[in-house]
Amino acid sequence: MAETQQSSLSGTVYASLIELAIIDYQWDEMVVTPFFRQTLLSGASDTARFPRLVKSAGPVAGTPTNETTALATTELTTTSATVLVGRVGIAREITETAKEDSIIGRALWILGFVEDAAKLYGEYFDTTATALFTSIASEVGATGQTLTIPSMVAAVARQRAGKAKGPNVISLHDNQLKQLQQAQATATATAWDRFYQPSGMGVAYGGVFMDAPIWASSLNPTSTGDRVGCIFVNGQAKPTACAFAFVVKRMPSSLTQTNVLMDSDIWSSFARTGHGEIADNFATAIRSVNA
Repeated sequence: MAETQQSSLSGTVYASLIELAIIDYQWDEMVVTPFFRQTLLSGASDTARFPRLVKSAGPVAGTPTNETTALATTELTTTSATVLVGRVGIAREITETAKEDSIIGRALWILGFVEDAAKLYGEYFDTTATALFTSIASEVGATGQTLTIPSMVAAVARQRAGKAKGPNVISLHDNQLKQLQQAQATATATAWDRFYQPSGMGVAYGGVFMDAPIWASSLNPTSTGDRVGCIFVNGQAKPTACAFAFVVKRMPSSLTQTNVLMDSDIWSSFARTGHGEIADNFATAIRSVNA
């Protein structure tokens, strides 16, 4: 008796291949906080204090010829700014069923949580950092107007006038960087190639303006319909002339706990950090329309 071979290819036709490389969501890299003055807070305190000398009157001319009259004393005084740290965290939970039924869920769930948390912490840190730009007293750029080359030159000049001694860093919103590059591209009377080097490498890095690196992000704050950027002294190169501080009590650390009743694992991460403005005259805000 002849045999009849029977088979079905439906399983092959409709099979799926799982690609383990997960596509990123839209997120911003942390590009501002790393340039702040960094301070590690230890001990039983939640506040970092940054003392500063108050400038007093200088030497007095006309010393008495008989040298019998004493000079009036000049008091040496100080002031200080403080930065308070607070606790922030992220919590995730995944069931054993999800891990059993998913290749990625079983093999990479902790790695995925840690990587995702790192991105979210980075955005949180920079969102908190750039929010300080709206409180800077010195400002260039007009409300409702696009960013111009003269405004950027004025920002650098304000830094000189504020005695901000040290290499500057420029933080702009993505739209502000676009406006600046458009202004540079259409300039006819400015030898911009001598003091401006544009860059298309990467999303965040925007090149150099008058020796100051430009970093762009969508995390820069909004103020009365405008976006606000800032130029400030690099706190890693010259911490005593930096307008901002990043205080760390505890860097992000993770914990895992089994939830027996829910047949799941809970993963959480906590950090204790703070951002603050500590020297107003060492920074200049840059304003332009959000378009």
